[in-house]
Amino acid sequence: MQPAREGMATVLERLTINPLRFGVIANVTAEVNHDAAGVKPLLLEQITGSVRWEESMATLAAAGIGETIEFGAGRVLMGLMRRINRNVKVRAAEDAASVRATINALTSESPA
Repeated sequence: MQPAREGMATVLERLTINPLRFGVIANVTAEVNHDAAGVKPLLLEQITGSVRWEESMATLAAAGIGETIEFGAGRVLMGLMRRINRNVKVRAAEDAASVRATINALTSESPA
């Protein structure tokens, strides 16, 4: 994976990361990152480092997040989250229909 990391470093060098509007949980630290300067190093570390997904989801739940969206085919992460914390609801967005259903559900549940 080191060659992939080196290739990604070249790509990331050309990007400008603006100040973050919200924190992002980094897979390699399982901590919330609020610092734009930390984005590139964390993305690079993610390529060769261990993914701390379970710890990341525990961080998410501890922050009071009660609902998430799993993007992509399948519902593996939904099942994993059920084992980590059943109080966090996971919606699947794996095709156009499920994305529309998720948007509709979220907008109809939003406070007025």
